[in-house]
Amino acid sequence: MLSILTILAIGLILGSVLASSTGNNSLTFEKAKEAFENKDFQKAKELFESVVKTDSTSAVAFYFLGKINIFLGDSDAAIKFLEKAATLENENADYFYWFGNAIGSKVMKSSGSLQESLALKAKENFSKAVKLDSKHVPANSALINHLMQAPPSFGGNIDEALKKAKSLIPIEEKMGRYFLAQVYERKDEVENAESEYKILESKFGNLKDFYDFYNFYGYLLLAQKRFGEAIEKFQKQVKLAPNKDYAFDSLGDGFLAAGKIEDAKVAFERALELNPNSEVTKNKLKDLDKK
Repeated sequence: MLSILTILAIGLILGSVLASSTGNNSLTFEKAKEAFENKDFQKAKELFESVVKTDSTSAVAFYFLGKINIFLGDSDAAIKFLEKAATLENENADYFYWFGNAIGSKVMKSSGSLQESLALKAKENFSKAVKLDSKHVPANSALINHLMQAPPSFGGNIDEALKKAKSLIPIEEKMGRYFLAQVYERKDEVENAESEYKILESKFGNLKDFYDFYNFYGYLLLAQKRFGEAIEKFQKQVKLAPNKDYAFDSLGDGFLAAGKIEDAKVAFERALELNPNSEVTKNKLKDLDKK
């Protein structure tokens, strides 16, 4: 029989080992997080894998592993890790939001009944995130986007998207109106869509991180053959995002629709300079050269 002193000694040794292990895991976690923030995803992946190997209940480590695998293009691994995170902490809205994103990344690579079931599951997770945190803007945005773009069999519902977009405005006006304008466009309610774009321009039109609404606004005007106004919106987008090839590509579309061929060529050429691999822009320039 072990003596009391021996038992105490064993307890002290085990406690010391556990404390050392916990300390090492904490240090590894911080290094992994730093690598993630520096976008060194491969290093972060290896470090977080080390963390969960030691602590299989670390929901936050599984969460990071899920996000990392989304960025690395491995949707299956991302789904596995984010499902684990959401299971371990089933009241964390962010985990369900990213779980939905992981599933969504696989939807684009799937087809048939699998694609449909994955789309519905993605929607389910976005909805769960919003239910857990009604003010979670990314989750609200993802859910609205899904409702707006997906076909009904995949969980799409344009009227529900309209309601959700309106309910987002008091929480985050910029994104609420951004989606509301797009929903109105899809419902062919052009006047309502333009009204929302006008509000967006008056309130947020000079924000450098919110330039792409001008793209939607410009094409809305272009579809109405309001060429001058459309070009003006595309030019504002270019001013806010001078390094984005699609901003110049859109501007080229505006000039082309207005019959300003040379201006269109200049815009398309600039777009191609920024993104030499854009087949869309290359084809537009080829078509112009034939004229």
